[in-house]
Amino acid sequence: MEVQVLFAERNAITGDIENYDHVANVDAPEHYDTERALEYAFRRLQNIEGSWSMGPTLEFEPTAAMGNPDYDVNITVLKPLREGMGRKYGHRSCSVYDRMIVDGKIFEVSCVGFKEIV
Repeated sequence: MEVQVLFAERNAITGDIENYDHVANVDAPEHYDTERALEYAFRRLQNIEGSWSMGPTLEFEPTAAMGNPDYDVNITVLKPLREGMGRKYGHRSCSVYDRMIVDGKIFEVSCVGFKEIV
């Protein structure tokens, strides 16, 4: 079951949400119901011990690298990573007000759980 993940893009001055950016797709197990698929995607898009968006290896210098505990083969990163000062920066974690789409239905990440947008 595919979960499309859209991150809320905020105005730098007002903080208002101006847009949603489709950053990734997550392949949840097919036998999951919608709620469980949303939870599955949310958990996998957290930067806890590494970066969900940086691939299987984290590079610190041209000669230093380590495995990335937050990498998951079930995540397809769609938005290019930001670059600056000679390095790449991973995407932020999924958070409140971000949105997920499952089977054409849109859900907003709430403080607890998900709220369907109608």
